[in-house]
Amino acid sequence: MKTMKYLLISLFIIFSHLLADCDAGYTEISGTCYYDSDLEVLRKFAENSGIENPPDIDLITNTNSLWNSPPSFADGRITLLSCFACTGLKGEIPSDIGNLTKLTQLILWSTQLTGSIPSSIGSLSELTAL
Repeated sequence: MKTMKYLLISLFIIFSHLLADCDAGYTEISGTCYYDSDLEVLRKFAENSGIENPPDIDLITNTNSLWNSPPSFADGRITLLSCFACTGLKGEIPSDIGNLTKLTQLILWSTQLTGSIPSSIGSLSELTAL
């Protein structure tokens, strides 16, 4: 019985990462916690591109093909958004892009984006590539 108890505890520890227990301000998607504000920026990019009510899973996996590859995340925060000649990315850059405070790279080249660059981009202190 004691061996069974230790086996169950060990299994729980090994698989506990699959049972995400997100802090306030984060949303669990497929066992991982993502920052709500970052998901909202992705949602606005999608909506500005004509994709209405995209499911959260589509935002992080790039199912809607807005980006060349899915956004990169670290600790649930977006660190990289990349679009080289993406024809699906349209409309304006969301003004709340400044909320992506962990963003280190923003690559937007040859897209169908319109409008001006939001001033909030200036608050992205981690940004090293634009």
